[in-house]
Amino acid sequence: MLVTDCKSDDNLFESTTAVSITTVYYGTSSNKFYSAENKLQAIQFARINWSNLTADMASGRGEYLSTLADLIAVKPAQKAAFYRMAKKRFSQLLPAAEVTPEQLVTALKVASEKLDKT
Repeated sequence: MLVTDCKSDDNLFESTTAVSITTVYYGTSSNKFYSAENKLQAIQFARINWSNLTADMASGRGEYLSTLADLIAVKPAQKAAFYRMAKKRFSQLLPAAEVTPEQLVTALKVASEKLDKT
């Protein structure tokens, strides 16, 4: 998987020049592409719903975690494993308060692609 930087400001939807993206993300075995636009949607969703999303991750279930799974193109057959992974790796994925939504989305996407290989 190819990863690139996503530069944005806090007013992502208020500025047309706030975002610079050059790469499309492709799932390694899912045939369903994960575009730069999907990543931006996932990041914005994580930013807006941070408290609820992290609570869902800690419990390994919930509508916010399910929605994020959809946004990062987790295959339906892998969702249960994705939820277990999010709960099990919660303290690794969010080791400090400084973790950004961008970092979290990228880490979850990378981890979800590894689920296909297990």
